[in-house]
Amino acid sequence: MKYNVLGIGFPSNDYGIEKQKWAKYGACFEFVDTIQRAITLIRLKQFKCIVVCSVQINEEDLTLLRRNCSIPVVIMPSEYSVQQRQECAIQGLMQHTDKCGHTVDNCNLDEYLQDCISAASEIKQPLTIISAKDLCFCLEYRTVEIRGHEINLTAKEFDILSLLICNQRQVFTYDMIVDRIWNEIADCYSKKTVATHISNLRRKLKIEPDVPNYIKSVHGIGYKFNTGT
Repeated sequence: MKYNVLGIGFPSNDYGIEKQKWAKYGACFEFVDTIQRAITLIRLKQFKCIVVCSVQINEEDLTLLRRNCSIPVVIMPSEYSVQQRQECAIQGLMQHTDKCGHTVDNCNLDEYLQDCISAASEIKQPLTIISAKDLCFCLEYRTVEIRGHEINLTAKEFDILSLLICNQRQVFTYDMIVDRIWNEIADCYSKKTVATHISNLRRKLKIEPDVPNYIKSVHGIGYKFNTGT
């Protein structure tokens, strides 16, 4: 059985390889370059899941996409190779099925991904999974895992990580973070408050010495998400 999978923002020179890779999993892979075009196509055709290169999406795009579709979304770093993107897709779909209580049992990799796509697409509350190296972030369940270990974050720590990971092209200043995370009481918080939260977040994400530093300091400006590549 063929499945339709929609890719957003993939490098054009990888199209042929991507289509071949997904065909191995029984999927017909189609490409668009923007969220707006994706939404138009979703209205015309049924897709099992959406995979997105992170450089092509921000928080507003993600909200728009979620308003217009109810299928699983997996977001991955744009810098990844074709093979790494396949691994990210598998990781994201595994997270999707696991968190929704579904079990996929298949030792054949090609069939496993096909089973994950099928199971994930049948879940009533589809999730948005963002994968980067060893990190797996679930927007709806507000969970973060590093190498399979769930990280216990405070509400503000999660909100800061969510802001950075959902807007990977953007550098956020201290003032922007305070405004977005603390809203109307922003004046009560200082740069030290933000720095302390960032420091605690970095410490919690660094569960082992070789885990990448996912939050990058941009000297004299603020912070941005680092994909770990």
